[in-house]
Amino acid sequence: MTNLPNLLIVDDSVDNLDLLDAIIRKKKIKANVIRALSGHMAIEKIHGIDLALAILDVEMPGMNGYELALKINQSRLNQNVPIIFLTARYLSETDISRGYDNGAVDYILKPFNDRFLVSKINVFLDLFNYKQKIVRDAALLKQSLLELAQSNTALKKSEEKYRTVADYTYDWEYWVDLDGKVIYMSPTAEKITGHSIEEFIMDPVLIDNIVFDDDKERWEAHKKEEHSFEPRETNPEVSFRVVTKSGKIRWIDHLCRRIYSEGNCLGIRASNRDITEKVDIEGELFNVTVEVEERERNRFAGELHDSLGPLLSTIKLYFQWLAETDDPSKEKLITEKGNNNIEKAIQTTREVSQGLSSVILTKYGYVDAVLNFIKSINDTQKLLINLSFNTKARFNSLRETTLYRITTELINNTLKYAGATHVNISYFYSREKNRINFTFTDNGIGFDLALVEKKKDGLGLLNIQQRLTLIRGVITIKTAPGKGLEIYIEMPLG
Repeated sequence: MTNLPNLLIVDDSVDNLDLLDAIIRKKKIKANVIRALSGHMAIEKIHGIDLALAILDVEMPGMNGYELALKINQSRLNQNVPIIFLTARYLSETDISRGYDNGAVDYILKPFNDRFLVSKINVFLDLFNYKQKIVRDAALLKQSLLELAQSNTALKKSEEKYRTVADYTYDWEYWVDLDGKVIYMSPTAEKITGHSIEEFIMDPVLIDNIVFDDDKERWEAHKKEEHSFEPRETNPEVSFRVVTKSGKIRWIDHLCRRIYSEGNCLGIRASNRDITEKVDIEGELFNVTVEVEERERNRFAGELHDSLGPLLSTIKLYFQWLAETDDPSKEKLITEKGNNNIEKAIQTTREVSQGLSSVILTKYGYVDAVLNFIKSINDTQKLLINLSFNTKARFNSLRETTLYRITTELINNTLKYAGATHVNISYFYSREKNRINFTFTDNGIGFDLALVEKKKDGLGLLNIQQRLTLIRGVITIKTAPGKGLEIYIEMPLG
């Protein structure tokens, strides 16, 4: 019943109300009937209720039909309830006008014709239902418009986020459709290639044309395999060179994948990263590695020649001397001297080999290996090296070996070039941060760091930086001519 329109019938006669109610039920009028025997009762019953139609007796005691009509529509503003007045007598023109002023839409004289009354009731109920439908449709339309506005706002924000991510990414991103037409090209494309976004859009084959000639075959093979728009499980990368608008060569690391929606391929989404600097650094590190290895070979060969050469030559002379004499006293002397030189040769071999692989480092760890290394240097009293540390705890072999090589490299550089008299080495382990803090300082002559880096003369420093890169270490170098050297290293252990 609550979904049916409300129909108010008011008459001070119970018989008249029953008659109206019976007619409405008999004719199966689809309405929820509200009955009242007086105006005051009617006002109480319809409080807060929408009415489709009110049928009011004009002449009622206490509050007549006109007064009730006025009160019904007083608080309904523009939503006035249509009112049919029932009257048993003919009304004057003044009374009729008064009724219309208070909301009347029609008058029916008693006794009334059933069909005539039902017809009028159905008209106004249909009008009410149509009006409610319009209201509901308007509400649904308003809600749909609100949801559409919210969706548009969300879509706009999503597009803004995508544009922000895509437009400001470090990589050169693009999307081409099945025909190779550019759908999207990130601004980084111009930064890397020198060609504008408009140039790529106007000329879809520009991406192919700027590939370096020697790499075109590799690029075309990749396109044939990866741009065939057939589903694949993997998306292999390919690296190639491009020629920029200004004629420079840039290395590109390319990764692409096909985009599918509901089983349909929408094209290729690609990401191009400029790896020119990485390639240059790798080439430089390779050259440095080769040079350092060659230098170490030469040093080892020189040490063998300078240290073992004279001893082996002397031992050879002793053997020749021993073969030429029969004097027992001379044989004893020659044997003793020969043995001494052999012992020296063995010790020299050990010292030279320690420069390649420290047995003490492997057996006892970084601190003891460095203490052993600097002992012989301190004994000469030409350079005093002080090592301070807060632990002898062992760490993994790679980090211990790396830090040991860095330490010996710095000491050798100080001995050869710095003209220093004092070196301080600090080795501090932070348990909370799980890292090593290493400091190396000397009071030598220092050098122009910017000049060394520019000329790439400092192979020792480049070698140290290369070693630290492998273990994610960070190095800070402070030096200047006449200011000595300060080096700070942070080395993570995790």
